[in-house]
Amino acid sequence: MCITDFRLYLPESWAEDEDRCRKAKIPEGHRIYHANWLQALEMVAHARKQGLKFGWIGADSLDGSNAKFLNAVEDLGEKFMGDVNKTTKLWCSKPRLEEVAASESHGHPRKHARLSPGNPAEYVSVGELASRHFE
Repeated sequence: MCITDFRLYLPESWAEDEDRCRKAKIPEGHRIYHANWLQALEMVAHARKQGLKFGWIGADSLDGSNAKFLNAVEDLGEKFMGDVNKTTKLWCSKPRLEEVAASESHGHPRKHARLSPGNPAEYVSVGELASRHFE
């Protein structure tokens, strides 16, 4: 494992505070807020563009619990492993889903499938699952 890229992350409150940035000697071109997960995604894309080969991406719990980041990484076709908070919920098995026909929908059409009635899949927090298996 090695570090292949790094970026300066500024919280939004810092990026909006010119005096603070000047005192911290942050170069003017870097005094912008850019979501942490977007920076991480850009680093993955940049690494691939540079021809770097890697088998998977590791993420801390900030990005490992971020569905937007994980979905984007998956859309890139990358394998990943991320830390998650113990409150993160997951399915213990693949849930059965059903699509809603357009004619059945009232108002705005559904964007996502819904759980089938009598769905046997269990949806639990990581903390609860860990306590069951590692007491």
